[in-house]
Amino acid sequence: MACILIFKCTGKREKRVPISSFPALLGRDAQCITQLEGSGVSRHHAIIKKRGRLYILQDLESKNGTYLNGDKILNAILKNGDRIIIGDQEMTFLSPREDIRLIDDIDSFNMVVAEELGIAGPMKVNPQASLRKNPNKKRVATSSVFTEHAEDTQTQKTTFNMLADLGVSFDFNECANILFKSLHLLLPSMSRIAIFIWKGRDNKLIPKMARQFLEPKKHFILSKRSIEDVLNRKQGIILGAEAVNVTQSGRSRLILPMLYNNDPICLLHIESDLPSQPIAEIDAHRCQYLINAAASVFEAIILRDALDGFVVGMLDTLVATIEAKDAYTHGHSERVAKYSMAIAEQMRLDQKTRKNLLASALCHDIGKIGIHDSILKKASTLNADEYEEMKLHPTMGADIIGHLPNSERFISGVKYHHEKWDGTGYPEGLVGEDIPFFARIIGIADAFDAMISGRAYSGFLDAGDAIDSLSKDNDLFDPELISAFVKAYNNGLINIKTNTQNRDPEENSLLVK
Repeated sequence: MACILIFKCTGKREKRVPISSFPALLGRDAQCITQLEGSGVSRHHAIIKKRGRLYILQDLESKNGTYLNGDKILNAILKNGDRIIIGDQEMTFLSPREDIRLIDDIDSFNMVVAEELGIAGPMKVNPQASLRKNPNKKRVATSSVFTEHAEDTQTQKTTFNMLADLGVSFDFNECANILFKSLHLLLPSMSRIAIFIWKGRDNKLIPKMARQFLEPKKHFILSKRSIEDVLNRKQGIILGAEAVNVTQSGRSRLILPMLYNNDPICLLHIESDLPSQPIAEIDAHRCQYLINAAASVFEAIILRDALDGFVVGMLDTLVATIEAKDAYTHGHSERVAKYSMAIAEQMRLDQKTRKNLLASALCHDIGKIGIHDSILKKASTLNADEYEEMKLHPTMGADIIGHLPNSERFISGVKYHHEKWDGTGYPEGLVGEDIPFFARIIGIADAFDAMISGRAYSGFLDAGDAIDSLSKDNDLFDPELISAFVKAYNNGLINIKTNTQNRDPEENSLLVK
């Protein structure tokens, strides 16, 4: 792909000049890639060279100098979106990027690629005129980049209300739906809208949510070239597309970037099917203002999702490390997590609470990594000194987990799962409801697994006898949670042959959104 120089032309539509061969000369001479006008431009003013993947701008001892992003330069590496000023000519440099990858399941979002329909863009100023001259030529979408406008009262009010709603949600789709509704208030002619996450390192555009406001539903028409233009320039584009067929006559499209710290994180694609109400520049600006206001919320959600994936992998690694040390504990953390989830299901806990409980249960014994093998693997009952050392593992586990992101949401179950309802537990001897909720649940699940696993220090019981034993221990465990556990067992929610490796994928992201 070629580099592109976009020239600002006062009172005219911008001029785009592709650079496909290097070195590329800039100046007044006819040999230059485009002749620059003006008294401040030398005949051979500057040159753009390519060195591997780098593009270098060099001043050729011009009379008035070459400026890059406001600074006078002799040699400088060009980056995507850099502004070059030569005389009174200002241009933007766009470096080539690999083809944007739209993931394969865009069909499930009812989307098609414009280029595959024979619609190119966005280059021509007047596609109707060019088609009249050459009817066999590809249909072309007109485009324009909108400029700044002052905010009106409706935009400010809609933005305020949207931010208030976004402040109480941490789910991407829920926030996207709030954003969609707010954009529709500003642009009632909107027919459909979609939001994508932009993975810049992978050059991948991932559709996350789409919504149709009109019936019958129609395909979104995505222009890969226009999307590339928006991502490169970090500016929105209005596309006034020629009719694809009779049912799509008059469709106009708007592509807007969501920027965080001046980097694209999402892309919004908006379409209108109303010929009498095409998307105007003021509409585009108002929508962009709203999207900019929401950017920090979406960045936090995207970052949290990325951290969740890292934390899940980290927890799985730590759990596997612990269980590899001791045959008795192999699968223990998974089983405790499964039993804890059964209690959560019986109590109808919400999904966010369930996710954090799952994380807490999975890593409740991580502190045992600091316990000596001679104690951890001892087949007989521990003596007093050994037991005192074993009692350190909840605190050590909390110290380990405390370094993970968002650990405050689930660390309580790690540190306090050996506390007892009557205050005889450890590490702090907490009593009753002073014991954190997660720890009370995990404590029951942990004790149950110890009973049915045949631990040396707990003996061996079958599941029914273990349930009966727990039911009698109202002084050691929360009576209401014991009741929920028994009901879960009786309702078939507890199967001692299963484990959480088969848990619901929705619960695999452990940290609450």
